[in-house]
Amino acid sequence: MPSATTWASRCTSPDWPRRSAASRRRSTPEPAPAPLDAQRARARDAPEASISELWVYFADPWPKARHHKRRLINPPFLDAVSPLLAPGGHLRLATDWAQYAHHMRRQLDARPELELVHPDGPRPEGVSSDAVPEGMARTGWAPRYGGRVKTSFESKGMQAGRLIWDLAYRRL
Repeated sequence: MPSATTWASRCTSPDWPRRSAASRRRSTPEPAPAPLDAQRARARDAPEASISELWVYFADPWPKARHHKRRLINPPFLDAVSPLLAPGGHLRLATDWAQYAHHMRRQLDARPELELVHPDGPRPEGVSSDAVPEGMARTGWAPRYGGRVKTSFESKGMQAGRLIWDLAYRRL
């Protein structure tokens, strides 16, 4: 049995009741999706420096400029979760939208409390069906994290010809 508590949030899950019931029936603890908006979840639910890993995989990229304020990886969310990461704790992210990957890099690279785990990691290989922003970092990308389960969002992105952009940061 794991010695840590796992908390999971999936902001848009039409099958939440089925997943939640299935999770409760399992004999081994696994993440149980919570029907809440991760951006508005209260940070006080976890003590400071209590999270060893925080995964943000395929959050809504909100591609229209007028909706960018709704993106999860923005200062209010990062201000709330950064203190919760334990020193040495990891923040792992993945997206299939190059514009959002660029946005995440700008937001996270500006945080003095975080450092890239793979500063020399190359960009994903291949050609993307979405435009890669000018000025997109050529290094600092993480390899696909072995603990990341392939989601339907990842599959759809790949089927659409988009590259998968992985990032990993460590709390100083």
